[in-house]
Amino acid sequence: MTVSNNNKILKNTLLLYIRMFLTMGLGLLSSRYILKSLGIVDYGIYNVVGGVVTMFTFFNATMSSSVSRFLTFELGKENLIRLKKIFSTSLLTHALLAILIIILSETIGLWFLYNKLVIPSDRFYAACWVYQISIISCVIGIISVPYNSAIIAHEKMGTFAFIAIIDSILKFSISVLLCYYKGDRLVLYAILLMLVLLLDRFIYGLYCRRNFEEVRVNLLFDKKLFVSMFSFAGWNSIEHLALMGINTGLNILLNMFFGPIVNTARGIAYQMNGAISSFYSNFQMAMNPQIIKYYAQEELVKMHKLIEFGSKLSFFLVLLISLPVFVNTSYLLKLWLGTIPEYSVTFLRIIIIITLVGSLSRPLITSVQATGNIKLFQLFQGGIMLLIVPIAYIFLRLGYPPEFVFFTHLLIEIIAMSIRIRMILPMIKYPIIDYLKNVIVPILLTSLASFMFSLTSFYIFNSNDFISFVVIVLLSLFFTSISIFLLGLLKNERSILCKKIKSIYFSFVKN
Repeated sequence: MTVSNNNKILKNTLLLYIRMFLTMGLGLLSSRYILKSLGIVDYGIYNVVGGVVTMFTFFNATMSSSVSRFLTFELGKENLIRLKKIFSTSLLTHALLAILIIILSETIGLWFLYNKLVIPSDRFYAACWVYQISIISCVIGIISVPYNSAIIAHEKMGTFAFIAIIDSILKFSISVLLCYYKGDRLVLYAILLMLVLLLDRFIYGLYCRRNFEEVRVNLLFDKKLFVSMFSFAGWNSIEHLALMGINTGLNILLNMFFGPIVNTARGIAYQMNGAISSFYSNFQMAMNPQIIKYYAQEELVKMHKLIEFGSKLSFFLVLLISLPVFVNTSYLLKLWLGTIPEYSVTFLRIIIIITLVGSLSRPLITSVQATGNIKLFQLFQGGIMLLIVPIAYIFLRLGYPPEFVFFTHLLIEIIAMSIRIRMILPMIKYPIIDYLKNVIVPILLTSLASFMFSLTSFYIFNSNDFISFVVIVLLSLFFTSISIFLLGLLKNERSILCKKIKSIYFSFVKN
């Protein structure tokens, strides 16, 4: 990696982490107010009803990946004419996609809402309103995708962070406002969130038109380019169909077998896990464009080093934050929510382990997307991930408790990770043995040592009070940091880190 690219990744990562800490703090506070205002049943209804609409948007996610890949690749090639064609074609494609989503939502989705979901009869009218508002919100999100992709491809993370902070402040304000509203809070919540999305869409569009030349074009539809993008998105859709099954399909299964209260437990667990996941997703968002640009410029050695560095750092960021949460789950949820919904503790712990495994995936998946050669990979990886929902359904039909939904997810995630390593690394000419030696082995050693120290701290100091909680968290962070430094980093990486810390320290002292 060159110094300038290192600095760009570092700068963008810092901006995204500023965004993350603000949005995470406001998001967690918002969840407490929303759960209090809506109640456990309405909170679960919002999660599952919105999920029905999301069920039809999986191809939108694939098109988003396709647009980001094509824009970033051409930025690496510095081809402005091609950039203009890509953006224009993607904008028209997403408009057509929005129309398709409306048709599917108002037919199949509406039937599913009326005939399959478990919703209390006295809340069904409100659920129907939430469903229709969710469709509008979904359409707004679809039209926004090309603009969001342009900002990320240009690595303008400061703008991305600024808009996200505004978004979080508005959503927090909504959560507080709900506490004082005397009417149907569930419907009002859906309407206000839709208005926030509309404002986001306006700001994204305005910024892109003022700053990116490829956005300021007459709409043109390039058929050949559309076929290339659509083909890429089509094969990529297998992965996103699997993700939809995990996020929406499993949520619907839990509703069908256990009702909206379990959906609330799942929603709470994913809300907390989302805060943890943001610790690595922000770093990867800053890193992914560089992976694609290195491939476009045929700098494979630099690409390998960035994947290696990004994979380990992503995992360690999650490990550092998730271990204190894992060992203190019950106390932390009680501190956050006051009342802990049933199953929340178990759900969150399993989901944290899934997130740790998944944190290694994105640098590898980004690298295979950079090659454009994704057909065989998606067939194998996406195919195995698609098994999660039917296997989970079988377990639930046999009478197993809801936790088995997440155990199934964890097992499949581990299998999928092994497939990614086996298939992707040869495609980008990265020796598997190097990845295992430099990434997987240090990660396993660090995880084992960190977990042992954190668990020991919990059993020694746990008194179920705030002081004990703080002591356990600080000890866990300390021991995990030491484990990462001694076991997780290679010798040259420790040397670079020490030099960087010294440099920052001396520059701070001088100032």
